[in-house]
Amino acid sequence: MTTNTQVRPFIIVALFVIASFTVASVALMWTSGTVTFAQAQECIQYDWQGGCVEYAADADPGSADWPWKRGGGTASDVTLSGQGGYSGTVHFADGDVTFANDNGTWINDALGYSSAQSLLQAIVVAGSSHGGSVTTTVNASGVLTGVACNNGVTASIASEEDSCVSNQGTSCTSAPNSCGMVNGGGTIQCNGSCSASVPSDSLCTVTTVTPPTTTDTNTCVSNAGQACTSAANSCGMTGSGGTVQCNGSCSSAVPSDTLCEQPVVEDVCVPAYICTGSAIVNTCTNAVVQQCSYGCSGSSSGCAAAPSLTVEDELHAQPSLVQQGGTTRLFWRVLNASSCTVTENNPTISDSWTDSDSGTAGKLSSAIGSQTIYTLLCMGLPEATPASISETATVNIAPIFQEQ
Repeated sequence: MTTNTQVRPFIIVALFVIASFTVASVALMWTSGTVTFAQAQECIQYDWQGGCVEYAADADPGSADWPWKRGGGTASDVTLSGQGGYSGTVHFADGDVTFANDNGTWINDALGYSSAQSLLQAIVVAGSSHGGSVTTTVNASGVLTGVACNNGVTASIASEEDSCVSNQGTSCTSAPNSCGMVNGGGTIQCNGSCSASVPSDSLCTVTTVTPPTTTDTNTCVSNAGQACTSAANSCGMTGSGGTVQCNGSCSSAVPSDTLCEQPVVEDVCVPAYICTGSAIVNTCTNAVVQQCSYGCSGSSSGCAAAPSLTVEDELHAQPSLVQQGGTTRLFWRVLNASSCTVTENNPTISDSWTDSDSGTAGKLSSAIGSQTIYTLLCMGLPEATPASISETATVNIAPIFQEQ
C-alpha cells in the first residue's frame, strides 16, 4: 500500500460550533454505551466539510426514499467509543466505510454520499483545503482505501484493501526444473508465490544411454532382399537395380545431381546506344531511339548540340556619311542563322534584305535624304544559343556649308 499525508486546516470557530451542536447527543450515547444509528434527514445544502446546513422538510425519509436522493448508504453498529468519539460502519454498494473516533460529523454526513469512494474523497478534499493533516492509503491498483485525520478520526473501505494469502511468510521451496531439482530457503509472498528461484537446467546431470547390441538374425524387415529403387535426387532421378537391405534401406545409390539436365541459358544482349549518321540506335535491336537534328557528337555516343549563332562580319555602312540624296552600301555576315532581316527607320525609303550574308559587294541603299538607322536581326537554329542577335548601323547626312 502507498501512504500520503495532506494538510487540513481546521477552523477553530467551526469546530466549536460542531462540538456544541453534538454535546447533547454525545452525552446520551455515553450513558447508554451502545446505540443503533438512525437514518439521517435528507440534506439539501452542505458546508465545506460535507456537513449539512439545511435539511429537507421530510424529517425522516424511509429506506425506500434513499435511492432517489443524494445518498444511498445505510449506517449500523455505531457505538460511542469514548470522549465524544464514535465508531461504526456505513454501507454502500461499492463497499463498507468503517469509522473510528469520529465526533459525529462524518458519520452523520455519510448518508448524504452516493458511494464509499465519494465519501472518502470528500474527507480528503476537506483536509487539503483547511489545514491540519490527512493521511491517505491506497491499494496496489491506486484505489483510495482509507483516510486518517490528525484529530484521530479514521475511515476505511475494507473491500478495497490489499489482502495477502493466509500462509504469507511461511517457508517454501521453488518449483522444480526439468530434472526435478528445487531450491529451498524461500518464503511465501503476499500473492502466494515462493521467493526461492527455480534451479537452472544446466545443473542437471546428463546420462548417456548406449543402445543394446543384438545378435538376433531374425530382426530384418519382412521384404528384405526384394528389388528396389533409390530415393530421388533433386530433379527426380532414381537409381534402380537395388535390393532391400535388412534394415529396410535400398542398396541402390541416389543419382548425383550433376546428372540432371541443366537448363540452357541463352546469351542476353545488354543494349548500348550509339549515334550513327544522324540518329541514336539500340545496338541489340538496331532500332532508332532518337533523331539527331545536327548529327552525332564527337564521341558518337549522342547527338551533337545545335551550332551557335555567330556574327562573322558586323553590320556596317560604307560610307557612313553621305551627301543628301546619296547612297551607301551595307555589309554583314552571320553564320548558323535560321533567318536574318535588315531594315531601316527612314520613312522616305524602303530598304529591306533577308540574307544572312550581304556578299562581298554589299547591299546598295536607296537615295538617303536624312539620317537613317539600319537594323540587322538574326534568329538562331532550334535549341541553339544565343537564340537571336541584333545590330545597328547609322548613316548620317554630310552638312552643307554656304558662304556668307
